[in-house]
Amino acid sequence: PIDCVPFIEIKNACMDTVHQNGSLFSDEIDQLVARSLGYKRMGDNLRVTLKKVVEYLIDEGLLREDSNKIYLGKTK
Repeated sequence: PIDCVPFIEIKNACMDTVHQNGSLFSDEIDQLVARSLGYKRMGDNLRVTLKKVVEYLIDEGLLREDSNKIYLGKTK
């Protein structure tokens, strides 16, 4: 279950996925990150957890959202 995956692993998977793709629609990032973590199906718990991590990364400025697309945030 996703509850057993450390936050830092999910965070890194999100960042790597956006870095590899340049930008993603908000609904794409969940599926790609889930696959990168080894999940074949997207359950509610997984979807909620990934959304929370992406929101956290946006709040921290590591990712940004513009017109329903996710990009890497500004580097300091």
